[in-house]
Amino acid sequence: MQAGEPGGECSERDLRTTLISCLLFTCFETLNSCSDAAITQIYAGVRITEEWQIQHVQDPNHLTPIASPKPLVIEDELLHAFSRLELEAMTYKNFRASKIHKANLNWAHSDMERMPRSFSSLAQARIYLAVIIRRAMRFGAWVETKAEAPGAWAFYLHNPDSIRSYSESEMDTRRILGEYEQWSLAFEKMWMLSRTEAGKPLFEGATILRLMYLMVTSWRKVVAKDGAHYVATASREPGEILTLVKEFLSSVRSRGEEPGSFMFDMRVIVMLHSVGFVFRHRKMRREAIGLLLERPWREGLWDSWVTGKSMEWLADLEDEGLPSEDEMEHIPTERVCSDVKLTHDDVARTTTVSCLQPMLGVEVSSIRRQMVIHWL
Repeated sequence: MQAGEPGGECSERDLRTTLISCLLFTCFETLNSCSDAAITQIYAGVRITEEWQIQHVQDPNHLTPIASPKPLVIEDELLHAFSRLELEAMTYKNFRASKIHKANLNWAHSDMERMPRSFSSLAQARIYLAVIIRRAMRFGAWVETKAEAPGAWAFYLHNPDSIRSYSESEMDTRRILGEYEQWSLAFEKMWMLSRTEAGKPLFEGATILRLMYLMVTSWRKVVAKDGAHYVATASREPGEILTLVKEFLSSVRSRGEEPGSFMFDMRVIVMLHSVGFVFRHRKMRREAIGLLLERPWREGLWDSWVTGKSMEWLADLEDEGLPSEDEMEHIPTERVCSDVKLTHDDVARTTTVSCLQPMLGVEVSSIRRQMVIHWL
């Protein structure tokens, strides 16, 4: 999609029409499970908004998805929509060149300086969290591609070795963790209110934001120096994620509703994905699988059936031959499968999940396993 020549009133009006068309095509392609086409539309929309912003800001390093430089042309809500969509797309599949991320290492830096001490609405808290996560993921995507890591962790977590090989990783990690902490403090008042009777209307939205915060701060711990130990022993974070997901689903169902066969927003599927692919607590992973497969539904690019079946396959491989979950809570480090990959085929409507399974007591250290999941 292309708008008219920059600078004219007509071209800016056409630009807004182009962005709305991107949103409509994204909805259509997502609804029809055409993830690659949907992601292409999302990244096209993000590129268009940022190229337009560059024309209207003094410092290109201070591009902001928070406030439009010309809200009568492109309103804030349109920028926010593409901010949330890019976040969803990057959690699912990121195929853009590393130079794109390198060019945006300072992206939205000025927004972090202007973050309020206490958020005034869920919408405000949501957009700031989306910006922080995108900043972290853009940096991580650049480092991973720059280092030419041999493979990414499941769920597109960045290879810990490639992060550590980057000379400024400690400084960047401190910055990212500092931004998450800043957001958490600004969100605390609203989070506490959402747990009271007076704050009941905020309950579901605040729960989703808390889940996102837990998920992404867990990712940062995974790529830390003691990440392997954290993955092998963590129980607090996956436990809280499961509790909040169940509370959210219970709240939705108490109104006589179900998550639905399809919804456009990314909500809890990706959180449950983290419980099964990031952590190795056996009982919690099985509980997450049960929630995903009980009543399959879709959230944007994410499918609970595909996520649940791929997690179940991985859990079966790693659990094989182990004593009961009560006797051994976590998967032993030496049995954890590595190089887990999910490859989606929109045409065949299948997902291939594969991994390297350790072979203990034999000459071959690991063997490639894979399974094909047919979509519902």
